[in-house]
Amino acid sequence: MKTLTINSEIFVLPYGDNYLIYLPLKSLSVLVNADTIRLLNAIQAGKDIDPDLQVLKDLKHIGVFDPPQYDFKKIKFQPTSVTLLPSFVCNLKCIYCYSEGGERVCSYCDQKVSMISIEVAKKAIDFIITNAIVLKSKKIIVGFHGGGEPMLFANKLFLEETIHYARTQADIFKLTLYVSAVTNGLDIEKFDIQWLKQNFNKIGISLDGPPDIQNFQRPKQGVNPDSYSGALRAIQLFEAYGINYSIRSTITKHNVYRMREMVEHFLQITKLKNFHFEPLFECGRCETTKIEAPSPEEYITYYNEASDYAILHGAEIYFSGSTTNKISDHFCGAAGSNFFITPDQHITTCLEACRSDEEINQPFLIGEYNREVGDFIFDYDKIALLNSRLVTNMSGCDDCFCKFSCSGDCLIKVLKSTGNMFDITNNTRCVINKTITNFKIKKYHEKS
Repeated sequence: MKTLTINSEIFVLPYGDNYLIYLPLKSLSVLVNADTIRLLNAIQAGKDIDPDLQVLKDLKHIGVFDPPQYDFKKIKFQPTSVTLLPSFVCNLKCIYCYSEGGERVCSYCDQKVSMISIEVAKKAIDFIITNAIVLKSKKIIVGFHGGGEPMLFANKLFLEETIHYARTQADIFKLTLYVSAVTNGLDIEKFDIQWLKQNFNKIGISLDGPPDIQNFQRPKQGVNPDSYSGALRAIQLFEAYGINYSIRSTITKHNVYRMREMVEHFLQITKLKNFHFEPLFECGRCETTKIEAPSPEEYITYYNEASDYAILHGAEIYFSGSTTNKISDHFCGAAGSNFFITPDQHITTCLEACRSDEEINQPFLIGEYNREVGDFIFDYDKIALLNSRLVTNMSGCDDCFCKFSCSGDCLIKVLKSTGNMFDITNNTRCVINKTITNFKIKKYHEKS
């Protein structure tokens, strides 16, 4: 018979007394027995196999002997979206904040309150519209993030002017405008809720659990730490006015064992069925508060418990290191396609690299707004290096079954863990990514 070559992007996962053949590039898993695995091992060893075996025909049908097809778009820096970090000012003092919002003096202008000017925001919108026209894209995206708290009422004029300009320009060029933001929710009721509904396509709200967890991990500035009440009020307004929103929680050593309880609580106070539970990565204010990340074992144990509870109640939890429903060769736009503007007018591809005075952030700081020329200046060598950071050229990821779901994992977290964003050897999140991806593959298989 003709020599068969097994697809190099096929992985075998133990499943009780049987196995799952997992084809990530096809988003497919198939249950097989030990005899099938022995057959594949024999083919791999070059042994003669009866070509008329039905199992061979079945394996051919699902693509076991097809060459892998990497249908990934090439990364390039021609953004049709911009995320604006209005300032580092914040009404909370979260114990793990990566940017130490509301605390540090701006290195660029030596003022505590530094804010993106409307001039820079408009220039950014002009830039993404130009790219959209060249790429024949029908949509542009404008987002607001931190830094600090982007939805402070003090930022209201900036938000209104930026969105109005973006919408006016989008209409002129017949483009659809999509607007998003993240918020802690505390100032939401100060805004005209109808204006929010009309102008924001989605708002993400940060909420770490029931009141005692939220108020400990995300306390308000000042004497009264209660931030839960404001976040809950924002959720109630979003639901009452039909505003599309999501919830993201940070999981620390303090709340990891209460993840199932967090799901239960969220299901009681919201209509949402999907919740983002991201394990803490120690950086920023963690250095002074000494708040710790959960151990991989703790996170995995309680994540699986919470996930089972969520599934039982028609809900789902997820985190960034395991996205089996969306495969990719790069983790996110931090790999040289994001266009984020920091409060001190620098351009970064990573939200966690928004402080320009920190050496570890330098690979992601790809440019800045030059006031003298009135335009953005980019470092295309840095962009090219980030573009080259693909899971397919990271040697530590070669034989990993979840490489297209974690996609080499978060660039800056890997950099901070190993000293090299291309080296996952000592990446603290790998065991979490692998274990939970394995767990999800099996759950999806059982569901299907």
